[in-house]
Amino acid sequence: MITILRFLPKNLLSWLAGVVAALKLPGAINTRLISSFAEFYGVNLTEAEHPANAYASLGDFFVRDLKPGSRPIGDQIVSPADGVITENGFITGGQLLQVKGREYSFAELIGSGKNQPLFEGGSYATIYLSPPDYHHVHSPISGTLTNYRYIPGTLWPVNESSVRVIPKLFCVNERVVTEIETSIGTVLVVLVGATNVGSIRMTHAPIVTNQLRAFWRERKVAEILPNTPVVVSKGERVGTFYLGSTVIVLFPKGAVELNSDLRGKRVKMGENIATLRKA
Repeated sequence: MITILRFLPKNLLSWLAGVVAALKLPGAINTRLISSFAEFYGVNLTEAEHPANAYASLGDFFVRDLKPGSRPIGDQIVSPADGVITENGFITGGQLLQVKGREYSFAELIGSGKNQPLFEGGSYATIYLSPPDYHHVHSPISGTLTNYRYIPGTLWPVNESSVRVIPKLFCVNERVVTEIETSIGTVLVVLVGATNVGSIRMTHAPIVTNQLRAFWRERKVAEILPNTPVVVSKGERVGTFYLGSTVIVLFPKGAVELNSDLRGKRVKMGENIATLRKA
């Protein structure tokens, strides 16, 4: 499958997947499609804010909100998304672990080396969102959004098999880096696109990735600064995947202590994943 994808226009196909998912089919057909998807993937429909027949398209269902109280916010550092924590650990020598035996560069991931000294020896957690997961991304800690960095790239799959075989996968896929200034320093939340992710959309900035018009012009790294400070509370939404992907959250050196049992664990947004280190 990976070999075939090398020769396919992954970004264009992913854009088309987003267009197809957004099609508004006749009511009964649309409801059956959503119900079948939910049954096949084991989506917990009791958490969804609305019943299956209330969504205008499969795409709308993908970015469904949840009923109030479905994601209690913990009292420590919390997961920014639902998903499986595929890797976690420390940033060493400017490198993070993609999977055992494969590393990638912090500077390449975030598209800049300016913060690398602050994060050398810091902690990170990689969260994979699968198709049935809740697709919104939230702040793991209260703070102020100070900068967004859009980094163009391709759109390889980010599932387990791809992570094992594609070098520096998270550094070659399209992504958005969100910088949050907090009481423990700068915290980074990186939203990584993937095959069939129609787009990434940020809540507090006019950023929508993988747009058709971008295919015919040169795409460059872009810094987007909020016009005014955007204060976010822990658990507040900061972005959305239109289909599943990966979130990488990074903490500066000495700021937090990740929970010891994270790797391979399924977490929900708002669940504690780390504690603040005592001064």
